[in-house]
Amino acid sequence: MNKAKEYQGDFLRFRYPDFLKVKSETPTLWYAAAPKNRACVIIALDPPMAQAEAFSRNMERPHENAVRKGSIKTPNGIEGHERVLQFNETMAWDIGAKSKQDHTIHITLWTIHDDWHDGIIWRDFINSIEVIGDPSQIDSLPKKRTKSRKKTPRKIETIEIVGVLCELPNDLHYVFGLAAELNSFNEENLEDNPELAQVLESWFQKNSALLTKQKAQEDSERLLSWLKEFPAEKYPETGPLYGAAGILFSFGFNP
Repeated sequence: MNKAKEYQGDFLRFRYPDFLKVKSETPTLWYAAAPKNRACVIIALDPPMAQAEAFSRNMERPHENAVRKGSIKTPNGIEGHERVLQFNETMAWDIGAKSKQDHTIHITLWTIHDDWHDGIIWRDFINSIEVIGDPSQIDSLPKKRTKSRKKTPRKIETIEIVGVLCELPNDLHYVFGLAAELNSFNEENLEDNPELAQVLESWFQKNSALLTKQKAQEDSERLLSWLKEFPAEKYPETGPLYGAAGILFSFGFNP
C-alpha cells in the first residue's frame, strides 16, 4: 500500500504519493518526480492565458494513444476535462479544469506502468487537490527566506547525444545545456538552493534572445510530451531532460 504525504501551500492543498520528491514549488506551480524519473507530476494554477489556450488545444486534439477522454469532477470542486494516454512504457493523465472559485488548474502527470496501479493512487491524488486561496493576491504574500548554504564545487559535463536523444527535434537541443547545468548540482539538495537559482537566472539571461516566455511554455509541453514516449526507465539517456522540462515549464509559467 502506497503512503501519502500532505502538502499545503499558499493556494493549494493535497495529498501525494510519498515516493514523489518535490523538485520545485511556487505558490501557483508544483513539480515533483519519482526516483529514476519513474513518474512526474506538474500542477499549475491560473497559468497565463497563452499557456491555458495552448493546453486546451492540446487536450482537444485527437491522440492515437488515448484510452479515456471526457469530463471529470472531483469531491473538492475541481471540474473540467481529462485525457488518459497509454504508451508502450508509460501512462499519462492530463487535466484541464476550473476550481469552484473559478480558478484555472492544469494537471499533467505520467508514470511507468509499474507505478500506475490501475490509476487508483493517482485518482486519490487528484481527488485530494483543493484550491484554498486566491492567486491574484500573490504579490501580498510575505517573502520567504532561503537558507544559506555552503557552496560546493560543481562540475558541468556535456550531455552526450546518444540513443533516442538523437531523435529529439533539433530545435530543442538547447535543453541539453540547461540539463547539464542542473546535473552539476546534487539532485537531493535542489529545493530552495540559492546558488541553483543564480545559475538558472544566468542561463536564461544568456539565452534570452532565443527563449521567450511563450517559447518556454511551448517547448516545455513539447519536451514533456516527447518524454512520455521515451521514459528514462527504458531509455536512461533521457533522464537528465526531466529536470530541464520542469524548469522550462516553471520559467514559462511564472511572471
